[in-house]
Amino acid sequence: MLKTLNTKHLLFAVSAMAGMLMTACDNGTESSQQAAVPASSGNAAQPSGSSEILQKPSIPTAEQIKAMEAMGQNRIIPATPATATGSAALAKTAGTDYNINFNDYAALSLPPDHDYLTFAPFYISQVRYGVWAYVMPMAGGHFHMSYENPNDCFIGNNGTVPSGKYGILSGGNCIVQGDAATQARYLSSHDATQQIQTYVWDGSKKYVFDLKSLHLQPNGGNAAVNHIQVWVHKIDVGWIFWSDLASGTGGWNYYFHQTGTSGAQGIDEVRVLSPNTSYNVNYDNMVINVH
Repeated sequence: MLKTLNTKHLLFAVSAMAGMLMTACDNGTESSQQAAVPASSGNAAQPSGSSEILQKPSIPTAEQIKAMEAMGQNRIIPATPATATGSAALAKTAGTDYNINFNDYAALSLPPDHDYLTFAPFYISQVRYGVWAYVMPMAGGHFHMSYENPNDCFIGNNGTVPSGKYGILSGGNCIVQGDAATQARYLSSHDATQQIQTYVWDGSKKYVFDLKSLHLQPNGGNAAVNHIQVWVHKIDVGWIFWSDLASGTGGWNYYFHQTGTSGAQGIDEVRVLSPNTSYNVNYDNMVINVH
């Protein structure tokens, strides 16, 4: 059954968060960082790369929450896009997860020129009829929809690929192929300070969902420099976050615990950012389940 946020949820969230912050202040410390343990072999069907299960997040300080909320005041919620002509609504049941994989043809067709130069003002993917997952830059006006195929290109010795198209590198040239929206992508932040926001919306209200897993991409082939933080806003608790998650060779899958106050369930927003202002964020395959 779909659930929407209401005043009762918001008031409860504020009250719960205040209590948690008071406890943290009384103790003089933040709660411990997450404990990661190897994932079971049952995750072998998930995206390539090694895996970890995250269980214990951190409780942010009042100063951290204030900084996050200040960034949130700058966000712009765009109008709901029209359903692509001729495309069927995506089926969704209570037991089905939805993968925001940045490969959806309809979603990549919405921005100007199908993001063929990778510059993307948003990524909006239909979860079910009338309900959309919004992935938005919190500042800077755009992020990048980077090509998964390292041989894909949009400029070469023979000039620029036409708008909305992509090319394949061959002999130092960029040979035009076809529609850029057909090409698999992953999300790259515009710069190291940018926060990326995800929520689920139907044009008038946000929906509650669970964050199940996330695939962290290597950064420029050097996995050691791609570190992220993942923040979630739980409607019955407030903000919690997992700090300084790192990718491994070939990428890294993170699976989020789904029960209790330390789980990534019952949320209305995810934010992904870098804990280090020197490196961009690269990620893919954000799996959610909308209530």
